[in-house]
Amino acid sequence: MWNSLNNDVKNMDCVFPSKSYHGDGFCLAVCNVGNCLLLEGDYHLTNCILGYAKRRFPNEPNSHIWMLCENYFVFTRSMMREQWLEAESAAQKIAVHDKWEGLLRLAEVSYQRQDYAEAQKLIEILLHQYENDSSYRFNDRYYYIQAKILEAEIQFSSSYPNISQGVLSTLYATLTEARSSSLDYQTNLIYLHIAKCFLTLGLTSQALVVLDKCMIQVLAHGGRYDRARAVLLFAKCLISESHKDEEKDERKKVLAQCAEMLKKVKEDFEKVEAFSRAKDVLYLQAHLYNLLNQKAARNKCALQYRLLDEEYKTENFQRLIKYL
Repeated sequence: MWNSLNNDVKNMDCVFPSKSYHGDGFCLAVCNVGNCLLLEGDYHLTNCILGYAKRRFPNEPNSHIWMLCENYFVFTRSMMREQWLEAESAAQKIAVHDKWEGLLRLAEVSYQRQDYAEAQKLIEILLHQYENDSSYRFNDRYYYIQAKILEAEIQFSSSYPNISQGVLSTLYATLTEARSSSLDYQTNLIYLHIAKCFLTLGLTSQALVVLDKCMIQVLAHGGRYDRARAVLLFAKCLISESHKDEEKDERKKVLAQCAEMLKKVKEDFEKVEAFSRAKDVLYLQAHLYNLLNQKAARNKCALQYRLLDEEYKTENFQRLIKYL
């Protein structure tokens, strides 16, 4: 993204002495840098980037670019903090600039609030537009793939712990669509959800095989929140698989590695201000240290959990089990 910004600066028409031209390409490059910083949880820097874009492009039509980016920033931060009303308001503003993006974000808010019926209703509007209107198709199928992923999540969470075959069928069908559309990152996210289903069904070995297909890509190209979710899922799979070890020493070694691995996961969740997710990690860590008979480490996790819980109340208590 920095290269994109530099190229825009270099390609400005500066052959003759004149005022520099800052067009929509430059504004888009600036906002892309802001989005990258947003995914890493650098909210202060994102805000600075948005402030620069506002000063450079106060008028339409370029102002619509940073307005969309700004609303997405508010939405993302509000979702991490479980501030549903603020997130819903931001999603509605996103819909003004991009109807389908706004619809997806509204469905995501409803899903995180565990209002599965409303989330499914919103998703069906988007899917109906794609599947039944022959005169309209999403150019890159991104919104369709994202909608299908969210639909599978809704099916999983609403039917838990009885996972229906329809969830995996939806995910595998969406996987084929994503591959054919060259949406590589969405393909890897689908693999994460498939692994989550396998873990819930007790098929831990298969879950680890699936994770092996996507972990490198997610860790290399994903945002901080997605990286943390992927490592958390990997740790849960290792913990579940460790029950098969007949030797207690081997199992303890795996549990100790997972507990250490979760430290970075907690830091990443705290960096993006997903404090409820950080509490989930501390809860899991405390149980691991208890199994390892490391009482000091267990008590430290319990204290950190209590301090976080006093400041940030959890709205969704089932996220550790039901959600990726």
